[in-house]
Amino acid sequence: MLDIKTINVELGQSIWDIAIQEYKTPEGVILIVQANPGLNITDELAAGQELIIWTEVSVSLVNEIIKTEPYASQLQSLLMQWATLINLNLPPVAPGTEYTHPSYPAFHINTSGALVLSHLVTDGIGSVLEAAYRTLTCGDIGAAPLNHSEHLTGLINGINRVFTTSIPFVAGSISVLLNGVKEKYFVETNDTTITMDSAPKNTGFTDQLEAIFTIK
Repeated sequence: MLDIKTINVELGQSIWDIAIQEYKTPEGVILIVQANPGLNITDELAAGQELIIWTEVSVSLVNEIIKTEPYASQLQSLLMQWATLINLNLPPVAPGTEYTHPSYPAFHINTSGALVLSHLVTDGIGSVLEAAYRTLTCGDIGAAPLNHSEHLTGLINGINRVFTTSIPFVAGSISVLLNGVKEKYFVETNDTTITMDSAPKNTGFTDQLEAIFTIK
């Protein structure tokens, strides 16, 4: 014979509230419905209504429920674990000691164009801690190097000597044309920047700067 007890529903309680109160999980509604013939999980409970609660939940009981209620078979694995935990008679969690999930900064991952994710760091539960990006190169995909030409970006005012390309170039591959004539006097600062020895001018005529290079 099953061990049972009788409880009275409090004002505003639903069958789901009772399941959590008595069995610490919403799946307890299956047991409550089984213990109270005629009760459905969609029924509204009235204040003071008496409900029978099974206080002994065993694996054999779960098996019997699964035989009589086809819908419960979908929860067989969960119910078996649950029945085992209930019979361990674990103490309730003390107020203030509940698990609190850690907070993390938000990351927006945008890999448009040639931008790709270079590395991703997560913690033990898969939360992203760090993300970084880089530009995909021809070498990354096994493609032959591509030559590219464009007008350099930078202020032409007789003072500025620093100019940039829109995409990275292979070191040593860049040629700079000043008004169509190959310029010798400049240095590569990085893979998108050059520094001219003399600043291009805009007095009377604005100098034109073009670069031809191999895409990195």
